[in-house]
Amino acid sequence: MSDRSLDEFAVASTEGDQADVADDEASTPAADAAPSVPTMRWSANGAACDDCDAVVSRRWRDGDSFVCADCKEW
Repeated sequence: MSDRSLDEFAVASTEGDQADVADDEASTPAADAAPSVPTMRWSANGAACDDCDAVVSRRWRDGDSFVCADCKEW
């Protein structure tokens, strides 16, 4: 089997497709995006669980606090 060019798999785009993408981006302002919220924190030296004070590398969000796996309500 011989190698094939990636150009063989490319889908030809039309100018209309590009205009639709530009219109979609313009109609969705970035200011409306919600800020990202971490669900897990990792610390190389460990950090204390907000519930039991155990020092662990990974803590998961539980409401407004970050807790160890044992304290997390899965």
